[in-house]
Amino acid sequence: KSREWKAACQSFNVTTDLLPQLPHLNEQTSCQHFFIFGKGHLPSFHCKDWFYTPLPILRNSLRLAYSHDSLISQRPLRYDKYNLTFEQMRPNLVSIPYPSSLHWSHDVWRPSENTTATTTGGNTTPEFVIPWQTVPNPQRPTLMSYVGRFDHGDTEVRGRIKRQCQRYNNPKVCSFPTAGSGKTKRTAVISSTQILVKQEAIFCLEPEGDTPWRKSLSDSITFGCIPVLFSERTDDVAPWHWGHWKQQGRVFIDRDEYIKGKIDLHQLLSSIPDKLLQLMRLTIHHFARQFQYSLQEDAPVDGIHVTLEGLKNKMLDMKQKGLCAPKS
Repeated sequence: KSREWKAACQSFNVTTDLLPQLPHLNEQTSCQHFFIFGKGHLPSFHCKDWFYTPLPILRNSLRLAYSHDSLISQRPLRYDKYNLTFEQMRPNLVSIPYPSSLHWSHDVWRPSENTTATTTGGNTTPEFVIPWQTVPNPQRPTLMSYVGRFDHGDTEVRGRIKRQCQRYNNPKVCSFPTAGSGKTKRTAVISSTQILVKQEAIFCLEPEGDTPWRKSLSDSITFGCIPVLFSERTDDVAPWHWGHWKQQGRVFIDRDEYIKGKIDLHQLLSSIPDKLLQLMRLTIHHFARQFQYSLQEDAPVDGIHVTLEGLKNKMLDMKQKGLCAPKS
């Protein structure tokens, strides 16, 4: 919660509480240190001197959060009220994926009574499908799904999604919440039954929320559902984890054209050629593990490994550019 981060950061003194814990910190090693802010970057405004507007000794340190904003110079957000550039506010910030609601592990998986099995040489092996896999069951009964509310975030896009899905009047075309979606008490908890619809859908609609960055994106990818985005800022998130493959693993909708009524989601998504659709699903099949933070030693594919590799490469790049060295 933002208020919890505010209380924690305001009670934290960088000079007396943090710097004494970093005996190896100096100008030359600053970029070998990193800080993680376990939320989107905007509430880090309260975490001054280390994450937001850091002390000079910490300026070259790396920062991770669930969002960043490389587009702020082109289209400023209303959230940051101070006349500072993004790099001045939060230098060397890179976003990493929100932890998804799906935590897959071969170790904790247990076959159910209805699990099928194969027998080879007298040994019985249960058959199961990792949620983001495309085989052996590539068919999904629902074309698209939306999980979330309609009364906050990008309400223009969300409202049009609601109206289009109501018009389709077919849960096999569009699955969306039909109860409790009005202006009722907000909650951060989404029922598991809502999230599981992502495993049944080919496409998952991901409009902006209170900010452009959604945890739901991680849920969609780990459930093997092709995300449909309406925001460049949403698309810009987690560059280390999907920057190199997202072009083949998501659909990007022109927001302005959509809210003008020029795009029908059913017509657009159902018209995608099967060959392209299979490429998108296969891409997610290969890379979705990068959106999982695993407790297992499953490098080089999980989110922890990708994060550490990204930090190492960024640190080496900064050193090569002379950005992390003592002044002569």
